[in-house]
Amino acid sequence: MDIVAALATAPWEVVLCGNLDPTEVFVRVPPEEVRRKAAKLLEAANQRANLVLSSGRDLPPNASLANLDAFYQAVNGTA
Repeated sequence: MDIVAALATAPWEVVLCGNLDPTEVFVRVPPEEVRRKAAKLLEAANQRANLVLSSGRDLPPNASLANLDAFYQAVNGTA
């Protein structure tokens, strides 16, 4: 789903969650790429208060802890 397009049509009081691919982002790419993808999505969403940045589905059990840490750093702006 194009979360940015959905945000453009969703009322401010509707919270949308997502939209990072759990396998691609949290398993297959290095931490720096996780930070880049998360930051890019946050920037594209224009810091909308009704976006909860998260994986698009449950995380696979082999998700990298380094990638999870990189994701949290990007979300907290500490990357």
